[in-house]
Amino acid sequence: MSLASLVPAFGLDVEDKPYFPHRSNRPDNYGKEIFPEPSDYFADGMMPEKRKSFNKWYQQNNKKPFLLDEELASYCTNDVEILMAALISFRKEFLEVTKRGAGQRAASTKAHDGIDVLREAMTIASACMRHFRTNHLKERHLG
Repeated sequence: MSLASLVPAFGLDVEDKPYFPHRSNRPDNYGKEIFPEPSDYFADGMMPEKRKSFNKWYQQNNKKPFLLDEELASYCTNDVEILMAALISFRKEFLEVTKRGAGQRAASTKAHDGIDVLREAMTIASACMRHFRTNHLKERHLG
């Protein structure tokens, strides 16, 4: 899943991923005002709907100087903001999904407030296995 698709998937309240001229990201462009071409954004590889949106954006912005150093810092900051917001949203959702009330049939009859993927699991696979063992595996089912 791309970073850009995380925003609508989780309904994140962050700025959408901006268009960035990756092909222009070269040392000889650092510290300069540049005017990237659509090919610098890999526009020909965009899906039709995204390309249409890009073309509209490009028509409005192609005459503005692009300061690569500043825009690169902003672009990377946006990546971090999207990832952080997605992780927080995923953590809350996983906690909610994995809650269990007292007495529900599983390996343990104790209630718990959900599984915290940041504290109790290092990978998605281990989080899912913990959820299965805690909430679905019946007592003495194995062995």
